[in-house]
Amino acid sequence: MRNAAAMVADAPWLAAPIAQLKRARAAGRFPTAVLIHEHRGAGGEALGRFAAQFALCREPAAPCGQCRDCRQMAAQQHPDFISVAPLEDSRII
Repeated sequence: MRNAAAMVADAPWLAAPIAQLKRARAAGRFPTAVLIHEHRGAGGEALGRFAAQFALCREPAAPCGQCRDCRQMAAQQHPDFISVAPLEDSRII
């Protein structure tokens, strides 16, 4: 699986929320939760994975894609990341 930074690079419409996350981290005000509401297929999952990897990566140039946390995220095995989503066409998680 590609890393989160590579996935969001393919979606230029996600540049504004990514920039907002980067500014928040630089200011020491990274959010404890992020609600992403989007149309199916618009990149919300990629943005969520990017935000998680960005929060978990300890390197200054996060997400670096090379550290243990980034490698675990890429392998979908990070112990601090749980993905939840509605089943099939349900609107309820």
